[in-house]
Amino acid sequence: MKEDVQTYMSRNVTRARGTTYHPQSDGQTEVVNRPPPYEALYGQPPPLHLPHMAGDLAMKEVDRSLLTREFKYQLLQYHLQRAQQRMTDQANKHRSDRQFKEGDYVYLKKQPYKHVTLSGTHFSKLSAKYYGPYQILQKVGNVAYKLSMPSQLLLHHTFHVSQLKPCYKLPDTISHPPIIDISSSYCPQPQQILDRRMIQKGNKAVASIGSIG
Repeated sequence: MKEDVQTYMSRNVTRARGTTYHPQSDGQTEVVNRPPPYEALYGQPPPLHLPHMAGDLAMKEVDRSLLTREFKYQLLQYHLQRAQQRMTDQANKHRSDRQFKEGDYVYLKKQPYKHVTLSGTHFSKLSAKYYGPYQILQKVGNVAYKLSMPSQLLLHHTFHVSQLKPCYKLPDTISHPPIIDISSSYCPQPQQILDRRMIQKGNKAVASIGSIG
């Protein structure tokens, strides 16, 4: 055993850790046995389906039974394809193929009441839906773009294509999302904290403070 370990170490073999998303490390493949749902449920692989043609069997009862099974199988396949196509058509109603190039100007869709770094009012849902336009600097991947934005905006400059809207004519002024500047003298400061509680915002717990200001 000791000699085997020494032989193994003398080959300068290094073992790298693998993850679920990257099972291969340094040419070594970590085999993960993941059975299909049918095999996981019934403990055996799914049966092989062989189409049956009329007249293949001499016994009429067996031939009729297999023809009925083949008809039901084709009917299930037909309804499954119809359901998949119906779901695809319904999802594509709210989608559009958008492609931009570097140098194009786009509007940015942002909702201030969903971002902590953006200031909002009691009626922030009625604020502007699109801001900009901003120039595209770089395409990141297949569906994301990096925009040229002011450094005062505490936002990541890379956005998904669904948040962008093409700008066909540059306006005279550019509208930016409202930001919170704590160091500004115009930023209101509370005079007295009355209460503090934890509330749920999305999937996180945040502190809510009641104050006089």
